[in-house]
Amino acid sequence: ALLTGQAGGGGGGGGAVQPPLGPPTKVLKLSNMVVEEELKDDSEYEEIVMDIKEECGKYGSVVSLKVPRPTYKEDGSVDVSPPGVGEVFVEFSEEAGAMKAGNALRNRQFSGRTVMCGFVKEEEYAAGNY
Repeated sequence: ALLTGQAGGGGGGGGAVQPPLGPPTKVLKLSNMVVEEELKDDSEYEEIVMDIKEECGKYGSVVSLKVPRPTYKEDGSVDVSPPGVGEVFVEFSEEAGAMKAGNALRNRQFSGRTVMCGFVKEEEYAAGNY
């Protein structure tokens, strides 16, 4: 698995409590988790999607998962880069699952990067406005 490390851990003064992620929705946004180069290769992309789905499934029922990726020209250069590249969007069946996953995954390491979490309104996710 690409996800490593434990949630929480905050140093200083007896394990500081992390601030809430904001008003919860059913859609969790994971930032700083993937980079464009990792999305280019189809098998690597599939592995990332499966890994994230499996990890998030520990916290609640995953309804859908979007990992936006660019389309490429024949020479390998980026053709179209959609909104949300480099971010992962996970839709849960209920807010509680999204919150549990967000609290567990934020500040975790994914391929050497620190994951940041937030929420996206369900209607924005459905419309692709992220």
